[in-house]
Parts: sequence; structure tokens; C-alpha cells
Amino acid sequence: MAYDSVPTQVPGAPPGFVVPDTADFYIGDMQVNPGNSGGPAFSVETGKVIGVCVAYDMAPVVYGDGNHEQAKVENRQLFSNSGLAIVIPVRYVIDLIKKHNLKK
Repeated sequence: MAYDSVPTQVPGAPPGFVVPDTADFYIGDMQVNPGNSGGPAFSVETGKVIGVCVAYDMAPVVYGDGNHEQAKVENRQLFSNSGLAIVIPVRYVIDLIKKHNLKK
């Protein structure tokens, strides 16, 4: 199978240290918290697994006084889950299972 994935050199890393630059992914509107990575993402319409959650975006916590100043505790900025997650299509997982001859 062919995918829109190209090995990309990691900036500042030794030559040959590459990661896939995956152009085929979903942005999910879901809460993914530490420990949930690798969990399934489901289609609302069908209930089928469409992908695997691999990352989420953090957003700064701001005070509710209208000034949008970032909240801090002991000079540490506070962040919370933004509700946006990166989901890799399930077909990548299926291909990895087949490639490594793993049992389902």
C-alpha cells in the first residue's frame, strides 16, 4: 500500500535519524489525556474504529477577568487539553500488525 508518508530528517538530529512526515491524519474534536494515547477513535455515524489517537494539543489556561492573562501557580504557567487530537488512520495500524505478523 502507498501512503502520503515521507521519511523526514529530524532537525538537529544525527544524519539518518528520520521520522515519518505523515500527511494522512485526522484532527479529532475529543479529549485525549495522558495515558489515552494509542486509544481508538470511533466514527459517530457507524461506531467503527477509524483511527488511533497519537497526540493532543495543549491550550493555556487564562483568567476569566476578560484580560486573557495566562494563569500561573508559583510562576508555572497552567495548560489544559484543548480538545483537539491527532488521529492516525486505522489502516496504518492494520498494516503494522500484518508487517510484524502479530495476532489480532
